[in-house]
Amino acid sequence: MTSFFENLTTEAQKQLSVGGLTKDDGTVASNKGGLSAFSAGRAGDTMRVNPYIVQEEEGFNSRNWDDFENNEHVDWLARDIAQRGLQKPLEVRWDRATKSIILIDGHCRLLAVKKAIECYGAEISFVLVTTTNSSENPYERAIKTISDNSGKRNSVLEKADQIRKLMQISGKSLEMVAKDLTVELQSAKVWLDHASIVNAAPEVKNLILKGNVSVSTAVATLKKNGYDATKAFDALQNALIEREDVITVADSKVEAKNVSTVVTKVIENKKPVRVMPRHIGSKNTADSDKKVNLKAELKVLFKDIEVDSERDDLLSLRLNKKAFHRVCDMLSMKRADFECLTSDWFIR
Repeated sequence: MTSFFENLTTEAQKQLSVGGLTKDDGTVASNKGGLSAFSAGRAGDTMRVNPYIVQEEEGFNSRNWDDFENNEHVDWLARDIAQRGLQKPLEVRWDRATKSIILIDGHCRLLAVKKAIECYGAEISFVLVTTTNSSENPYERAIKTISDNSGKRNSVLEKADQIRKLMQISGKSLEMVAKDLTVELQSAKVWLDHASIVNAAPEVKNLILKGNVSVSTAVATLKKNGYDATKAFDALQNALIEREDVITVADSKVEAKNVSTVVTKVIENKKPVRVMPRHIGSKNTADSDKKVNLKAELKVLFKDIEVDSERDDLLSLRLNKKAFHRVCDMLSMKRADFECLTSDWFIR
């Protein structure tokens, strides 16, 4: 007996081979052509299509799938989609040359839908897509793909990589590319500078991709050690050691100001575990009666919080998962305690 996944991918291959949904006799069900031929129904500007017929265009995905945070984000989305379905349509375009549906925005969501089907048993026959009139100019398409990133924010390394690609595609200066992306020129310079420093130290970069240290921490440590990659890596590794006598919080990074006091246990093929600064104390030590410096902790946490939307008396904030885990730890609460509050915190 074939699985749901096998049936869905077989159907996708059939559609792609004949150019659309088929009748019982194997002929194309619609004579409209284009994307409409693949649509199993529509509501307004959205269409329902098999998720396995949506194609990604090489070079137009800003995500780095070697990055631990991206994979963790997709896994969280996949679990949520398996329970509640895809909440936001994918944005696609019809490519006349290849006669295929090309993804413009929603790379994490599409991958999460497939993972929900393949790993978590979700039976999602169709996903909603909206179409956009995309330019044939590669530079303009790349700009749109990056600018339309409405889910998880791109990392510094991803931003720098995309800016370099845009400069190569167009031959434009950094100033012109930054203007087209509507980002500050100084920010773009910092991203490129940090990426250049980190890329010259592969072992240090690997710690970033694993989610153990931030880019700013890595750069600060490299500069402190005279850009010697080996010394910087050793310094970071010394901060990533196991300490059983302090509180541990999952999914957090070593911060630059705490490299000497924050330690992390790195478990192969598992999520990194952060160990908090010594002044926070522990249930297992004589320091357990010490209190958390809430003002200092909240000041650090709120540095990365963004206003997502504001209406009437409701203010929606975007809080990254690491900060959220820290809040849970500070309040001695679990994520489940927040489920009724967090369901709308993430854009899918």
